Amino acid sequence: MQSGGGGGEAWLRVSDERVWILVRIIHSDSAQITFTSEDGQTHTFPASQLNLCARNPQNLRDVDNLVSAPYADEANVVEAVELRYGRKNIYTFSGPVLIAVNPWSPLSIYGDDVQQAIDSEVRSRQDAMPHIYTIAAKSFSLMQRTGKRQSILISGESGAGKTESTKFVMNYLASACGTSAAKETAQQVLQSNPILEAFGNAKTLRNDNSSRFGKYIDMMIDHSTGAMSGCAIRTYLLERLRVTRVAPGERGFHIFYQLTQSRDSPLASECQLLPSTSFACLNPKHSVAGTAADAAAFSQTVRAFTLTGISETQQMQIFKIVSGILHLSNLEFIDNSGGDNGCEPRHPQIDVLQ
Repeated sequence: MQSGGGGGEAWLRVSDERVWILVRIIHSDSAQITFTSEDGQTHTFPASQLNLCARNPQNLRDVDNLVSAPYADEANVVEAVELRYGRKNIYTFSGPVLIAVNPWSPLSIYGDDVQQAIDSEVRSRQDAMPHIYTIAAKSFSLMQRTGKRQSILISGESGAGKTESTKFVMNYLASACGTSAAKETAQQVLQSNPILEAFGNAKTLRNDNSSRFGKYIDMMIDHSTGAMSGCAIRTYLLERLRVTRVAPGERGFHIFYQLTQSRDSPLASECQLLPSTSFACLNPKHSVAGTAADAAAFSQTVRAFTLTGISETQQMQIFKIVSGILHLSNLEFIDNSGGDNGCEPRHPQIDVLQ
């Protein structure tokens, strides 16, 4: 803040809170600052006790790229992103970094027409609009021009939209690859998403489809032809604790509920499953039960298995392993110290485990 100034707007950080409030500076110098708050009251504090930052000019508060504005501190960034979000512009650039805010509703800002428009802007080296397609298009274009590997890092808090953003990038690259063979390979990669989500995603208090693991997707594309020759997906840091313990109000991995809701289907019928509320590892008293949506998701998982080349026999083996985990969670050991054995197993469906 400049000393001696008055009349300018600034953001004031509220002590001990991650909140900024808008104030108007009446006078400021190296010793103290006088300002009026939004409620019209005037306050004077020692300058050393205040955390202030100037507000961006009105014509630079809603920009496509935050580096175009004179101030890019936390308060001004939040204001710019909020203004854009209010106009359904969920994407904002900060230099080469794309900020995406989850809209929590479908938006008509994707599809072939949008992709073609962004492709044209990127190829002509224009400043393409902030969009997840722009990130993918620039990476693809740079790979073709330089012949060097490119990486896209997608990060954020739970519920921020990382999973959906990854799908948009993969969809773009699948379309950009051009040849039918490449598109077929890319589509197989995309079809793996329901499998990854079934075995690695779960409902949390903040997100109904939260990824409980990290993944590295290596898409192998010929830089000279743009054709995709293959893909590898590596997963890491799976939240294994969720297999045996579920917090109140949350759920275990989706596959548990998909199976129990589809227990009468041909592929799941041999697993001898019960409703999700019958299994101890799913915390039936305090967690969310399975729904009809889980049965529909199971059909998508089975279809994804088939499209990625996993046979019905292999699928059955996988589902039996998953159901075995569910059944084992109901296994109890009863003290039998008076007998020959120290304990005896007890299970409501003991024949299933034998």
